[in-house]
Amino acid sequence: MAEQNSPVSIRRLASLDALTLLYNQAHFNRAVGRRIEQLKQTSLDLTMILLDVDGFKDYNDRFGAQAGDVALRYLADVLQETVRADDLLARYGSDEFAILMTSQHEAAAATAERIRATVEARCSPGQNPELRQPLTASLGVVIFAAPLTTLDEFTGRAQQAVQQAKQAGKNRVAVAATG
Repeated sequence: MAEQNSPVSIRRLASLDALTLLYNQAHFNRAVGRRIEQLKQTSLDLTMILLDVDGFKDYNDRFGAQAGDVALRYLADVLQETVRADDLLARYGSDEFAILMTSQHEAAAATAERIRATVEARCSPGQNPELRQPLTASLGVVIFAAPLTTLDEFTGRAQQAVQQAKQAGKNRVAVAATG
């Protein structure tokens, strides 16, 4: 007899990325939208960290999509162990991950640097023989503050910060200016 899925489990499955089992981009965007609305009634700081795997297209081209999938799953595991339990972690794109946290800018920047260093230290063939070469990541940090008013502006600023980190040499953290 086939097991029936409850609406709750189907909804949860629809919110997950099939490869990494992290939340997917659609779920992340909905959660950010809700938290932006909540911010209007509180004084909490909302920060996004966007992580982009350095050179991932070359990794996939050189070692194949299956090896790339292994690398992304391992990276997702490392990220889950690295972020706080109340942070929202999601796979945001093919080789991008997003973290939403209620944290002051300085603490978020320190968290992003800790994540960067952990990825560099743990995502290597020495730590996991299934990895074909070491992985590094470029991270962008942005706090939701004026003049940002929408989700698109918030994520756009985080993507700009990632590009700054990549242009500065990769395997770096860039913090978007506020205001």
